[in-house]
Amino acid sequence: MKRLRKQTAFVIAVIIALTVSMPIAAGAISVGGQEVSSQGACIIDFDTGIVLFGHEADVLRVPASMTKLLAVYVIYDAVREGEISLDTVTTISKDVSDFSYSWEYSNVPLQQGSTITIRELIDVVMVWSACAASVALGEALCGSEEAFVARMNEKAARLGIDAVFHDSYGGSQDNKISPYGVAKLSRYLILNHPQVLDVASKRSVTHRGAVYENSNRLLGEFTGIDGLKTGYTDAAGYCFVGTAQQGGRRIIAVTMGSTQTTRFPDTRILLNYGFNYAASIISEYQNSNLAMPSNANLILDGKEMPLTAYLIRGSHYFKLRDVAFLLRDTDSRFDVAWDQAGQAGLIFTGMSYTPVGGELTSLGDDDMKCIPTSIRFFCDGVEFATEVYQIEGNNYFMLRDLADMFGFDAEWIVTETRTIVLNTHTEYPEVEEPEVEEPGDEDGEDEEPGEEPGEVEEPGEEGAEGETMGQAA
Repeated sequence: MKRLRKQTAFVIAVIIALTVSMPIAAGAISVGGQEVSSQGACIIDFDTGIVLFGHEADVLRVPASMTKLLAVYVIYDAVREGEISLDTVTTISKDVSDFSYSWEYSNVPLQQGSTITIRELIDVVMVWSACAASVALGEALCGSEEAFVARMNEKAARLGIDAVFHDSYGGSQDNKISPYGVAKLSRYLILNHPQVLDVASKRSVTHRGAVYENSNRLLGEFTGIDGLKTGYTDAAGYCFVGTAQQGGRRIIAVTMGSTQTTRFPDTRILLNYGFNYAASIISEYQNSNLAMPSNANLILDGKEMPLTAYLIRGSHYFKLRDVAFLLRDTDSRFDVAWDQAGQAGLIFTGMSYTPVGGELTSLGDDDMKCIPTSIRFFCDGVEFATEVYQIEGNNYFMLRDLADMFGFDAEWIVTETRTIVLNTHTEYPEVEEPEVEEPGDEDGEDEEPGEEPGEVEEPGEEGAEGETMGQAA
């Protein structure tokens, strides 16, 4: 077993050595023999989510206007849930209007008291990277920018993305996400809301009689490109997440901390690398990627249960049918089915699962090969995106994701016996707290200082490579 794991580690190390080269010049890295200026970069295969290349891919950086991807994601979620519609008309507030006339930012003018649809706001946010329009989206959905940003951060956490945001448009230098985080966010956005590509691929949009061109300079210049989002601030440098589809394969490439003249050439190199090497890297990855059988104990509503789970990169993954079997008599019950024609997994909450055999089978002692699946999953008719792996033909979900979807609590108890505790009760018994003397109120509590918005890139005068000067997105 130890020898097998050492061999696996060696293979992975070889892949990393082949895909992430040492810098060949100050401030430059080599990608497939070509130099790029990205301070952080990541390339992933859309279908599998496998990372094809990474340079400082897990390092948190300032995303600038790529922040708007998460804002639009939250809006599309709300449209799908019926909270708002693309044709909903919202009235522009004084704060949004004042912000929209600040030409330090990428903006379109929004007159106070004027009305505009959610669809129009998304258009100018995605195509022209209009900052005030992003704030207007937040006010329309949540009533305030602050509440909207809180919802964005909650969404990022639910997607398992390590990130923090202080605004919805990308001005704050305290907004942080890694290149891999941007790629993962973009993948989930396209998976769950593919209509975003119809907007992101527009060459221009017209607002109040004025034409605003797309800040993505690769549109029409790179085969198959149809998105996704640019970004620039002084703190972030020039950023871009680009996606293209060629020959049935979609690649997502992220560059962060590039320069004005290299951002799009860097992305071109990253995308080409992805298309050229995806097949071989994915094959090697699938041959070497192993999941370890978990020896943890599982306590469900106070009862010890048989555990069928694997550890994949430190996280517990459960077979979907096993979880449905375990929860079949609880408030968190759900049923699962397979749509053969649509090649999709169907989940129905509130319904009890009928065992079909093979649930809760014991695991072997050896590591098993795990393969990221491209199967689509629908919960109560709504498609959702999460990390799913196939192990011996079965779909394994991360425990945290399942708890979030089906309404149970999952807690890891750090003891010598290694125990995972699941609780499905909708109401919890009150626990009598010991009486303690309450300290008096302390004077002079410090309030957190407010965030000063940073400068956001604004498409303006053209520079090298058709790039825009000033603070553009």
